Amino acid sequence: PALLTPRLTLEQFAQLSAEMAASPHAQAAVAGRFGLDAPRSSAEHQAWSQRFALDRGLYDRFRTLYQHYAAWLASSRR
Repeated sequence: PALLTPRLTLEQFAQLSAEMAASPHAQAAVAGRFGLDAPRSSAEHQAWSQRFALDRGLYDRFRTLYQHYAAWLASSRR
């Protein structure tokens, strides 16, 4: 299959992913803040998954960013 092109930057995708994990009941609202509806959110996840499968370093950078955003979200909810 052709490589899909993500709409979000790596930083935005890490933030989106962290926010979705922190608020699983509000995924549509979180995605909406990033300009994504359900089909576009699914396509975004697929596009980044394809890239991560091809580039371990990119995935490692994502994990670092994700952990940063997740920690920030956890501390802001205290």
